[in-house]
Amino acid sequence: MNHFMNSGNSYFRSYINTDLSLNTSVNLSRDESNANVLIVQTIFYAKKNADGTIQSKGILINIFNEAYFPILFVLALVIATPIVWTRKWISFLIASVLVFAFVYFKLFAIVMDNYSYPEMAVKQLPIIVSQLVYFYNMALTATGTGTNLIIGLFIWIASSIRRQEMNLIMDFVNKKAVPN
Repeated sequence: MNHFMNSGNSYFRSYINTDLSLNTSVNLSRDESNANVLIVQTIFYAKKNADGTIQSKGILINIFNEAYFPILFVLALVIATPIVWTRKWISFLIASVLVFAFVYFKLFAIVMDNYSYPEMAVKQLPIIVSQLVYFYNMALTATGTGTNLIIGLFIWIASSIRRQEMNLIMDFVNKKAVPN
């Protein structure tokens, strides 16, 4: 949890909280009532309520569902793969890099999509990136936690199975599919 909170705060401090034209500040903190929940709090300094208070918006991200589950799932698949230990360590490293890239993109997409409306924008994204984030979140909403399993399987295949082994698997599947 601290890893995601610290890296998120570092990202927002470096790339979003420096854009003074938006008069916006983003901070990540831990929810005191639930250890698995990360709070993304955005403060809009230029937008004041009628009583003079500053507007803010917060979203809650369940780190266990969104980050820990895909990491543990992929690493369990890598460890369970019947390959020699040297290859298993290499697969473990490749899978770790890929799954962390997936998790960081997922968290980035959740935050950016929640703050994509012009009046709540924390960063003006290029149109291609904005559309990618929008469609990714739309797919995430439609599939839920199933996305973690599907992407996890692809990461496991990419990190653990070599091309020769994939050809053997495909030959086996093709032989079973064709009746004798």
